[in-house]
Amino acid sequence: MVIFATLLYFAFRNRKDSPAHKRYIYIATTSLMVAAIARWPLAFSSRKILVASLLSDIFLLLLVAYDLWSTRKITALPSGPERP
Repeated sequence: MVIFATLLYFAFRNRKDSPAHKRYIYIATTSLMVAAIARWPLAFSSRKILVASLLSDIFLLLLVAYDLWSTRKITALPSGPERP
């Protein structure tokens, strides 16, 4: 939850930088998915945090694939909140 709150804070601070804001929100949402995936009623992922973490990383790989498809490069996030 601390990671989610931190990423949301950075997303809030980068509202004017649309690509950075979108990525912070996406990564924050992905950080919460580990708990949801661990609750799936599948034998290989049920209550196994390492498997759930690896499955949630697929969503981050989809973000990288989208960047490569749309802009032909991987978009980096700013290291901290940008102040206007």
